[in-house]
Amino acid sequence: MYIAVIGTGYVGLVVGTCLAETGNDVICVDIDEDKIEALNRGQVPIYEPGLEELVKRNLEEGRLLFSTNVPAAVRRSKAIFIAVGTPEGDGGGADLSHVLDVARIIGKSINGYKVIIDKSTVPVSTASKVRAVIEEETDEKFDVVSNPEFLKEGAAVEDFLKPDRVVVGADSEEAVEIMKEIYAPFVRNENPILVMDIASAETTKYVANAMLATKISLMNELANIAERVGADIEKVRKGIGSDPSIGYSFIYAGPGYGGPWFPIASGEGSIPDPDDQYDTLYASDADTWAANKELRVYPGNKVATWNDLQVGSTTASDPKIFFGTATTTYITSPSSGILNFYTANVQRLSLDRKS
Repeated sequence: MYIAVIGTGYVGLVVGTCLAETGNDVICVDIDEDKIEALNRGQVPIYEPGLEELVKRNLEEGRLLFSTNVPAAVRRSKAIFIAVGTPEGDGGGADLSHVLDVARIIGKSINGYKVIIDKSTVPVSTASKVRAVIEEETDEKFDVVSNPEFLKEGAAVEDFLKPDRVVVGADSEEAVEIMKEIYAPFVRNENPILVMDIASAETTKYVANAMLATKISLMNELANIAERVGADIEKVRKGIGSDPSIGYSFIYAGPGYGGPWFPIASGEGSIPDPDDQYDTLYASDADTWAANKELRVYPGNKVATWNDLQVGSTTASDPKIFFGTATTTYITSPSSGILNFYTANVQRLSLDRKS
């Protein structure tokens, strides 16, 4: 099948390369000319085990091409994956401008029936927005499909080639059959292709990330409780993980979770704006942070130390947080969202935005 993948970032490059590996003719498109030239030489800009070898092999065998020509890629392809970036927007949600820009180009370039596949991490209702933008540009028949990715950094190639499930959100039988044809080589071990409505597929991505974040966050809270009562969290983990209804996956206490898409995919807000004002912070005598550590500060969370803290400022560009009556115990830079601890120990400090 002729397939286009628009966007050669982490997701797009893995998706396009793995689809070529199973015999499809794939063209990956990006506006970054230097990146495309490097990729056509077999130079991969990211490290992912096995990816560079697959890129080089499929380039040599002619199944994988890299280009900056989006309209030409659209016209030659039956299935078009949108895998462009969705950076964090002003309000903390996903910025869909790149996705919708691509949708507009697709609409202007369509020359027959196409399946347009949302692969980027996008909020619920994105497929309907993509559809509306394309419909403004063409009368050609097309379908929009939601096909969220579940790739882990460091195992993305393996995850794509051997998925535990493939989620397809579609409202057209023709689109479903094309998606099944694309993914058939990857599910020969009977791992399911889960076909559902588009909204459910879009929601699945967010719920999956939220569930993983919840398990990790809960385990870290349980580790704090275990430390207080003198318990060993590793023994507790084995005690609960042996229950098959809980299992061992993602119940390791540790630094937490992250990744380039996680603030968007889990619905976290943005870091404080330099002009934000903050309210009083509240006290807790829980476990403490060592001096001179850093903590990212997000607005909207309750908090914080043993005494009430008040926000003061000697100058607009150098706001200070005072600990009780002490001066300059902590200094924060709201523009970066980083709180630097200088003298005292503090437990999980965050700031409440003033109304």
